[in-house]
Amino acid sequence: MADQCILCGTEDCGGNFSRIGGIILRPLCTPCYELCSKDSKRVIAEHRELFERILAERRESLASSTSAAPARSQRERTLVKRYDDAFLVANGTVAIGKTTKLIGAVLATLVIAGGLVSMTVLMTLNGDAAFAVLLVSVGVGGVVGMFGYALGTLIATLGQMLRASLDCAVNSSPFLNNELRAEIMSI
Repeated sequence: MADQCILCGTEDCGGNFSRIGGIILRPLCTPCYELCSKDSKRVIAEHRELFERILAERRESLASSTSAAPARSQRERTLVKRYDDAFLVANGTVAIGKTTKLIGAVLATLVIAGGLVSMTVLMTLNGDAAFAVLLVSVGVGGVVGMFGYALGTLIATLGQMLRASLDCAVNSSPFLNNELRAEIMSI
């Protein structure tokens, strides 16, 4: 049995389809496919009942799929909340580490920039002192930058280690099914 055009009922459609207003019309014969491409408003006006039926079926299937989801038990809700809070702490720790690295880089840049400004002021007074100020500012800026980067890396590492241990705990928990594990770990 050949497919019939969803709009006009002609057989031997050839597998054409068209999307109008978020609705895929399939199968379509070639004349209906060309009409959909040229004048979609006319197709909607002439076949309003078809569009209304398709939208009603879509709403019904969405409603049945959302209402079919089983309610979680109190134990599952408690576990999900506990792990969500723990992952929030881990993600916050990683973010604090990244922020610390950024602050270290900004402070190092400011110290070196301050040294450059001081050097240009001192150039008029004493060239040797200006060079010494530049060397000191580059040294202090480098130490500040390395310290900030190292501290930020350590903090971010603690957050990553917490994430990894939480992943292990979630994965090995006998109280969770695979769907809850994937949801908790945001997979």
